[in-house]
Amino acid sequence: MYQYCIDNSINLLGMDTGLKTNNFIEFKECYEKTMPTIFDFMNWVYDNKNEGDLITFNDFFNFFEPLLPKIEKANISKYIFNKAVIDDKSFYKSMNFKNLLHLYWEHPKVNIGLAKHYPAFSWAKRQTNTKLDFIYDVEHNKQLYYNKLNFKSNENIII
Repeated sequence: MYQYCIDNSINLLGMDTGLKTNNFIEFKECYEKTMPTIFDFMNWVYDNKNEGDLITFNDFFNFFEPLLPKIEKANISKYIFNKAVIDDKSFYKSMNFKNLLHLYWEHPKVNIGLAKHYPAFSWAKRQTNTKLDFIYDVEHNKQLYYNKLNFKSNENIII
């Protein structure tokens, strides 16, 4: 069904691969200003990353940061969409967009599930002599592996 929709220029919602998408295009055509969505980020990744590239939290943050309102000092923790099911309440305090986006990147209860729900993304892991572990950036954020061409992947991939 997915390939049929692609071949016939049909926008299929609810079966997202994580590749380029026109989700929410109708809203962007109706409204002068909209907040950026995860689908905008997926389109950026599609246009700027290749099969097998690693995607860092800084890629994620640097995409969203210029598109978000400029808020110097405010408690934006209220924008966390599913507070009620999160046991860790330590971040319910004044935070900036970088902190908030970090929760969406990899917090187990808040994250948007790029690797879990969108087959074009997998958390990158590396096998060493002693253990299998995630691949982290210099700030100890997990990195995503981009499956642009072979998007039937698992949540984790060993590279």
